[in-house]
Amino acid sequence: SEIPGQFPEDPALLRPGILTCEYAENPHGIDVSDPELSWTVISGKRNQVQLAYELIVSDNIPDISNFTGNAWKTGKIISSQTLHVRYSGSPLKSFTRYYWRVKVYDKNGQGSPWSDIAWFETAMLSEKDWKASWIGDGKPQFTRDEDFYGDDPMPIFRKSFNTGRKVASARLYISGLGYYEAYLNGKKAGDRSLDPGWFSYQKHVPYSVYDITSLLKDGPLVCGIMLGNGWYNILPLRMWGNLNLRQYLAIGRPCVKAEIRLNYADGTSEVIATDGSWLT
Repeated sequence: SEIPGQFPEDPALLRPGILTCEYAENPHGIDVSDPELSWTVISGKRNQVQLAYELIVSDNIPDISNFTGNAWKTGKIISSQTLHVRYSGSPLKSFTRYYWRVKVYDKNGQGSPWSDIAWFETAMLSEKDWKASWIGDGKPQFTRDEDFYGDDPMPIFRKSFNTGRKVASARLYISGLGYYEAYLNGKKAGDRSLDPGWFSYQKHVPYSVYDITSLLKDGPLVCGIMLGNGWYNILPLRMWGNLNLRQYLAIGRPCVKAEIRLNYADGTSEVIATDGSWLT
């Protein structure tokens, strides 16, 4: 949390514990318009139960610090529910950080202090929010089984850019099929391997969000992306002599869709998106 809470000295009082949004603490990439909020309750006394709760959500620190929910304020809700409380406030905006707090009431109706401040950050809430295009290395797909077992270097992409102004925060939104690794000035974004994982690609392609603010520096910046085949460009593994997995899965040459969103200190933003200008 960014601001200390006001937990009482009495450890027996029921109070909020861990706050999560869509099962994660302070997530960067929420892409649903009505995310589910959850929290744990803690007490040093046995046989406690939550009788009611209050939630407030704000899009700025000053309001949430003053216990004002300018995006959502539930008032006191008589309920023991602590999981999957669906957001029902003002419509969320893409690429926005929201702060929230919860207050709980014990079985005697005594209210706790407000929790520490938690937050969640929205990504693309609409497909129209994407500025990037899928890009590949332009090589044709193999047609003969034996060609898949020959030399086929991984596609590598590069894009140089400059910020020019003071950057407040920066995010990388990316999906590479079948696998990818992204770098900024030679440093890997995140610590994941084999991302984004296998899905039924004809129905759903996941993407990841990385906070790359710490990877920025003054002067020219370079983003580099390496792609792997994964389950998107699998070998023609013929089972029982004739069944080829490539005939039953969504397949293609490795490709990537990514954009870097630079949020400047003056309130403006800039997007560096994959398109035909990237080198490969």
